[in-house]
Amino acid sequence: MIKIIFFCIFNCILTINSLAGQALLASKMDNSAVFTENPAKSPVIFQFKAYSKDSYFESISIEMSGNHPFGDLIARKFYLFDEYYTSEENPFPGNPAVKTVIKKPLIYTAVKDIERDLKKAVKKGTTPREEASIVMSTVLDVALNIITADTKSFERAIKATGSTESKIDLFTRKVKLNY
Repeated sequence: MIKIIFFCIFNCILTINSLAGQALLASKMDNSAVFTENPAKSPVIFQFKAYSKDSYFESISIEMSGNHPFGDLIARKFYLFDEYYTSEENPFPGNPAVKTVIKKPLIYTAVKDIERDLKKAVKKGTTPREEASIVMSTVLDVALNIITADTKSFERAIKATGSTESKIDLFTRKVKLNY
């Protein structure tokens, strides 16, 4: 009888210890990109840690960033975007040719596609310049903040989207930046 009681108490302690360990492990996991899908209540949401880039924008002069049809702030964000996502390296020592390497090419090309299509829409007159500037600013904010995050699920979502409108929707409505 004592053995049975001891066995039951021992199993209870092991179960509680196991549950506590799982809870501790779940709280210690890095949730830099959280993929939540609940089709009944809310759309797919990607959450990323974010940091303000205002100090970087102030240090970029207009001569460095150039002009952009959507304004000076967008030009500065694109300058920083190119700095973060591209780098140049020599294929091998002594070769004068330079190879451009793009970090996270799916995100990079999605942002460039959005920019191209927004410029076309503004040129045609189907989208106001101010609205395109706000959309582009949001897209660039997301892109600048996810450069160091784990974005595998986000990149799969980009790959699954076909049109530029769905990419804009993905960047502007389905991503939450936690400042």
